Amino acid sequence: MDDWLERLCTNRWNLIALDGDRVIGHVAVIPADASAPEFLISVHQAYQNDGVGTELIKQLIAYAADRDHSGLTLEVSKGNKRASTVYQNGGFDVAKRKLSELEMELDLEHSLVERLRRPAERD
Repeated sequence: MDDWLERLCTNRWNLIALDGDRVIGHVAVIPADASAPEFLISVHQAYQNDGVGTELIKQLIAYAADRDHSGLTLEVSKGNKRASTVYQNGGFDVAKRKLSELEMELDLEHSLVERLRRPAERD
């Protein structure tokens, strides 16, 4: 656990979603120097099902592409069908099935990535 926390705090980049000055969502990419880093995402319970997670994933993909990452990876519980669907709708594919988890990945050369832009770059 200490190694994971140390890695999360030292070799990462983060994006947050705000409602006023309240943090309502967070995504972290670790390790930041990997060509296809893993990401973690959380959305405050009161803001789930409002599109916050979907927007954070779009931002994550746009920023990762801007930072010349080749891909993104994640692990999700097999029982978390809603999250799996959100990731698949975001272009992620199942790379490996484990006992209780799915490993998913997104190749940033995917055509979907070209359509995603940070808010300031959107029409």
